[in-house]
Amino acid sequence: GGGGVSGTPTQQQPQQQINRNINRITTRMPDLVRELLNAIDDTEWTNSLMSLLQEQTYNQCEVDLFELMCIVLDKSLFAQVDWARNSIFFKDLRVDDQMKLLQQSWSDMLLLDHLHQRLHNNLSSDMQLPNGQKFSLLNLALLGTDQYEHNFHQLYA
Repeated sequence: GGGGVSGTPTQQQPQQQINRNINRITTRMPDLVRELLNAIDDTEWTNSLMSLLQEQTYNQCEVDLFELMCIVLDKSLFAQVDWARNSIFFKDLRVDDQMKLLQQSWSDMLLLDHLHQRLHNNLSSDMQLPNGQKFSLLNLALLGTDQYEHNFHQLYA
Protein backbone atom coordinates (compact mmCIF):
# COMPACT_ATOMS: atom_id res chain seq x y z
CA GLY A 1 0.00 0.00 0.00
CA GLY A 2 0.77 3.60 -0.53
CA GLY A 3 1.87 4.58 2.95
CA GLY A 4 3.91 7.53 1.70
CA VAL A 5 2.91 11.17 1.83
CA SER A 6 2.55 12.92 -1.49
CA GLY A 7 4.01 16.32 -2.10
CA THR A 8 7.30 17.85 -1.08
CA PRO A 9 9.54 15.61 1.07
CA THR A 10 9.98 16.86 4.62
CA GLN A 11 12.37 16.09 7.45
CA GLN A 12 9.55 14.19 9.18
CA GLN A 13 9.27 11.57 6.44
CA PRO A 14 12.60 9.82 7.16
CA GLN A 15 11.80 9.73 10.91
CA GLN A 16 8.31 8.40 10.20
CA GLN A 17 9.83 5.68 8.02
CA ILE A 18 12.28 4.77 10.80
CA ASN A 19 9.42 4.60 13.30
CA ARG A 20 7.43 2.34 10.96
CA ASN A 21 10.45 0.05 10.54
CA ILE A 22 10.99 -0.13 14.31
CA ASN A 23 7.31 -0.92 14.88
CA ARG A 24 7.43 -3.61 12.21
CA ILE A 25 10.53 -5.19 13.79
CA THR A 26 9.23 -5.11 17.37
CA THR A 27 5.87 -6.59 16.41
CA ARG A 28 7.72 -9.51 14.79
CA MET A 29 10.17 -9.84 17.69
CA PRO A 30 9.76 -13.17 19.51
CA ASP A 31 8.50 -12.92 23.08
CA LEU A 32 11.68 -14.60 24.32
CA VAL A 33 13.90 -11.88 22.82
CA ARG A 34 11.59 -9.14 24.12
CA GLU A 35 11.72 -10.67 27.62
CA LEU A 36 15.52 -10.91 27.55
CA LEU A 37 15.84 -7.29 26.43
CA ASN A 38 13.49 -6.13 29.16
CA ALA A 39 15.59 -7.95 31.78
CA ILE A 40 18.61 -5.72 31.07
CA ASP A 41 18.80 -2.52 33.10
CA ASP A 42 22.03 -0.70 32.29
CA THR A 43 21.15 2.28 34.48
CA GLU A 44 20.83 0.07 37.55
CA TRP A 45 24.18 -1.60 36.80
CA THR A 46 25.99 1.71 36.32
CA ASN A 47 24.41 3.34 39.38
CA SER A 48 25.24 0.29 41.51
CA LEU A 49 28.89 0.34 40.39
CA MET A 50 29.28 4.10 40.92
CA SER A 51 27.64 3.91 44.33
CA LEU A 52 29.87 1.01 45.41
CA LEU A 53 33.06 2.77 44.27
CA GLN A 54 31.95 6.00 45.98
CA GLU A 55 31.12 4.13 49.20
CA GLN A 56 34.44 2.25 49.27
CA THR A 57 36.64 5.29 48.58
CA TYR A 58 34.77 8.10 50.34
CA ASN A 59 37.10 9.96 52.74
CA GLN A 60 39.95 7.53 51.98
CA CYS A 61 43.34 8.92 50.99
CA GLU A 62 44.28 5.67 49.29
CA VAL A 63 42.62 2.28 48.96
CA ASP A 64 44.04 -1.11 48.02
CA LEU A 65 42.91 -1.37 44.39
CA PHE A 66 43.16 -5.17 44.41
CA GLU A 67 40.89 -5.34 47.46
CA LEU A 68 38.49 -2.91 45.78
CA MET A 69 38.50 -5.07 42.65
CA CYS A 70 37.59 -8.11 44.80
CA ILE A 71 34.70 -6.23 46.41
CA VAL A 72 33.36 -5.09 43.02
CA LEU A 73 33.77 -8.63 41.62
CA ASP A 74 31.86 -10.06 44.56
CA LYS A 75 28.97 -7.63 44.05
CA SER A 76 28.99 -8.15 40.27
CA LEU A 77 28.92 -11.91 40.56
CA PHE A 78 26.13 -11.77 43.11
CA ALA A 79 24.11 -9.56 40.72
CA GLN A 80 24.80 -11.92 37.80
CA VAL A 81 23.70 -14.98 39.79
CA ASP A 82 20.55 -13.11 40.79
CA TRP A 83 19.92 -12.18 37.15
CA ALA A 84 20.51 -15.79 36.03
CA ARG A 85 18.17 -17.18 38.70
CA ASN A 86 15.37 -15.02 37.36
CA SER A 87 16.11 -15.62 33.68
CA ILE A 88 13.84 -17.56 31.42
CA PHE A 89 14.81 -21.26 31.06
CA PHE A 90 17.54 -21.02 33.74
CA LYS A 91 15.02 -21.29 36.57
CA ASP A 92 13.65 -24.46 34.93
CA LEU A 93 16.99 -26.26 35.31
CA ARG A 94 17.79 -28.52 38.26
CA VAL A 95 19.73 -26.69 40.99
CA ASP A 96 22.89 -28.76 40.51
CA ASP A 97 22.80 -27.97 36.76
CA GLN A 98 22.37 -24.28 37.58
CA MET A 99 25.41 -24.43 39.86
CA LYS A 100 27.54 -26.21 37.24
CA LEU A 101 26.53 -23.72 34.58
CA LEU A 102 27.38 -20.73 36.79
CA GLN A 103 30.67 -22.26 37.97
CA GLN A 104 31.77 -22.91 34.39
CA SER A 105 30.71 -19.56 32.93
CA TRP A 106 31.08 -16.84 35.57
CA SER A 107 34.29 -15.37 34.11
CA ASP A 108 32.81 -15.35 30.60
CA MET A 109 29.67 -13.68 31.95
CA LEU A 110 31.78 -11.03 33.64
CA LEU A 111 33.70 -10.28 30.44
CA LEU A 112 30.54 -10.21 28.29
CA ASP A 113 28.82 -7.97 30.83
CA HIS A 114 31.73 -5.54 30.70
CA LEU A 115 31.66 -5.58 26.88
CA HIS A 116 27.93 -4.89 26.93
CA GLN A 117 28.31 -2.01 29.40
CA ARG A 118 31.22 -0.56 27.45
CA LEU A 119 29.36 -0.68 24.12
CA HIS A 120 26.00 0.57 25.38
CA ASN A 121 27.12 3.08 28.01
CA ASN A 122 30.43 4.34 26.59
CA LEU A 123 32.19 2.94 29.62
CA SER A 124 35.90 3.71 29.63
CA SER A 125 38.71 1.34 30.60
CA ASP A 126 39.65 3.38 33.68
CA MET A 127 37.56 5.26 36.17
CA GLN A 128 38.68 8.17 38.33
CA LEU A 129 37.77 7.48 41.97
CA PRO A 130 36.68 10.25 44.34
CA ASN A 131 40.06 10.04 46.13
CA GLY A 132 41.98 10.58 42.87
CA GLN A 133 43.09 6.98 42.29
CA LYS A 134 42.31 5.25 39.01
CA PHE A 135 40.29 2.05 39.02
CA SER A 136 40.71 -0.19 35.98
CA LEU A 137 37.36 -1.53 34.86
CA LEU A 138 39.18 -3.40 32.11
CA ASN A 139 41.35 -5.24 34.64
CA LEU A 140 38.16 -6.05 36.50
CA ALA A 141 36.68 -7.64 33.38
CA LEU A 142 39.93 -9.46 32.60
CA LEU A 143 40.33 -10.51 36.26
CA GLY A 144 43.70 -8.80 36.41
CA THR A 145 45.17 -10.80 33.51
CA ASP A 146 46.74 -7.99 31.51
CA GLN A 147 48.04 -10.34 28.79
CA TYR A 148 44.49 -10.56 27.34
CA GLU A 149 44.05 -6.79 26.97
CA HIS A 150 44.96 -6.83 23.26
CA ASN A 151 42.43 -9.63 22.62
CA PHE A 152 39.79 -7.67 24.52
CA HIS A 153 40.34 -4.55 22.39
CA GLN A 154 40.12 -6.66 19.21
CA LEU A 155 36.84 -8.16 20.40
CA TYR A 156 35.54 -4.73 21.37
CA ALA A 157 36.42 -3.33 17.92
